[in-house]
Amino acid sequence: MCDEVLAHNSLQRKEKLEERDSRNLSEEFADVVITALLLAKAMDIDITKALEDKIDKVNKRYEK
Repeated sequence: MCDEVLAHNSLQRKEKLEERDSRNLSEEFADVVITALLLAKAMDIDITKALEDKIDKVNKRYEK
């Protein structure tokens, strides 16, 4: 994923930029999300509740 982020921001070496396929970035993000969801499932985490709790926590930071 790091290579794709660097390439997207034109920070990758020139030879790697020439080989870049712009579709890879979205695939890399999908891999990260899928892996995180599978890990949460394997660890018996209620991902819906975890996301709701986190969103509430972030929103409270900006209520002030």
